[in-house]
Amino acid sequence: MHITTISRPDLSYACMRFSGYMACPNEPIFSALHHCLCYLYHHPHLPIMYPTKAPSTPGGSINTFWSKGQAEYLSPEFGDTLAAFTDADHARCLRTRRSVSVYFILHNSVIISWGCKKQPITSIHSTGSEITALHKGASKTLLIRQLLTAIGYPPTTSTPIFEDNQGTIKLIRTHRLTDTVRHYAVKLLGLMISS
Repeated sequence: MHITTISRPDLSYACMRFSGYMACPNEPIFSALHHCLCYLYHHPHLPIMYPTKAPSTPGGSINTFWSKGQAEYLSPEFGDTLAAFTDADHARCLRTRRSVSVYFILHNSVIISWGCKKQPITSIHSTGSEITALHKGASKTLLIRQLLTAIGYPPTTSTPIFEDNQGTIKLIRTHRLTDTVRHYAVKLLGLMISS
């Protein structure tokens, strides 16, 4: 739990998958766990680093550095405010056919919150699973905005939330519920009000 929630977001998905087999582990799970521990042994110096200066290299994507003392960061074009990224897979778990929601939130180009969790219900389509992930990421972003305001650093701009599902983006932009996503009305209306 320490690895997934505090120090190593790169292993949060693997540990989330392992947690589904805690009651009845089997040989393939122990083999996958061994691979994960080998990864930790061979890559011990990938902590989250909080830089004292803004990154100096230009670029439009996440840059990864594998040497000691450096970590992932975004280019300065994201500014010095919050930015959130959400994603979900559709029915990836072969046993339950449930989707997995993933989000991570950055402040001053440094990751401050992340999560990876199996969704409570099976989604009928990929847009439904993406809406659930987007709702989770947006609610965590609102909590962080409230925390920053409470400690005296209120955000001055709106927080961009990045999503890659075109159906979800269209639903949010058009403010229109269709029959296929009407059961997501509460989550969608909350996102439409906050956007």
